[in-house]
Amino acid sequence: MFQDIMTEHSQTTRDMDIDLGRLCSGDKRSWDAFVEANARVIYWTAASVLRKRNPHASEDAVRDVAQEVFLKLVQHDYRLLRSFDPAKSSLRTWLAVVARSTTLDHLRKEVRATRDLIEAELEEIPAEPEAGDSCPDIPFEALSSRQRMVLRMLYELDMDVRDVAKNLEITEQTVRSIRHQALARVRAHMLRGEA
Repeated sequence: MFQDIMTEHSQTTRDMDIDLGRLCSGDKRSWDAFVEANARVIYWTAASVLRKRNPHASEDAVRDVAQEVFLKLVQHDYRLLRSFDPAKSSLRTWLAVVARSTTLDHLRKEVRATRDLIEAELEEIPAEPEAGDSCPDIPFEALSSRQRMVLRMLYELDMDVRDVAKNLEITEQTVRSIRHQALARVRAHMLRGEA
């Protein structure tokens, strides 16, 4: 209990030792002190959020996100840093929130970039097999665009269910369900053709 009180006291003292006015005016010493005092909380928050979503996130990825946080703080003449209100929270708590939201933004951008790349690859694949292909006459026009995309990602791009779900931002069960429905349509078409 006593140690918790002392930790809170030293935390408050550390927050008050940083002169935000001098920091936001571009004072190098203030900035260096700010970075030294707060780099750990920013790095730790970025690492925990990144690794929760991607357990294999590299140290370089964590450092990149932490740097994005620091850049966000100084952009537009320190606008974000100037918005800090000590009456609402401690500086460390506020920085952890900023680091968390910046990390989530970074992850969203990665997902969008991956999805755009996959969609570009899928656009290069013809909608229907060409005449010389040994592929049976699959009714691609009978499938929804979502079903076509899932089947192509699974079978033409050799992605596993987890990767497809992650890239389309849907659950793995939804991917399995879409695959099942699409294959049922293909089977029904093939059976009608044989009869």
